[in-house]
Amino acid sequence: MDAASLFCIAFGSLIIAGRGPLIVAPRGMPNWFQNAVLQTNARVRFFSLVLAVVAAGLVLLDFGDGLIPSFFYAWGWLTAAVAIWALLFPSTFRRFYNGVMVFMESSVDDVLLRGAGVLGVIFGLWMIYFGIEVI
Repeated sequence: MDAASLFCIAFGSLIIAGRGPLIVAPRGMPNWFQNAVLQTNARVRFFSLVLAVVAAGLVLLDFGDGLIPSFFYAWGWLTAAVAIWALLFPSTFRRFYNGVMVFMESSVDDVLLRGAGVLGVIFGLWMIYFGIEVI
């Protein structure tokens, strides 16, 4: 296994761990994330460093040629932009995220959140499969 395979397996596991709780606790997981991870500017900056590592992995690792590696490359640059935004302007990032959470609490049904959790777990399993079999 090379670095790209290990990255896909680890990233898929991280996606499953992050989206799996949405299936069981669709209201509790976003609130926990908001209170535990995005409570202060220092925590937002630490979260942005984690995003920067993920972005570096998506941009710098060689996933081969084709449509899926191009998607990973574009996703990496988008993640890098969000990481820079959260690192340089953490209060603005928190305000935006809190606005999204207020919208989700009032407008999004639990079924949609559970569906997002199921899709996230499926995507995480696909990333693990991609890391084991395809690369």
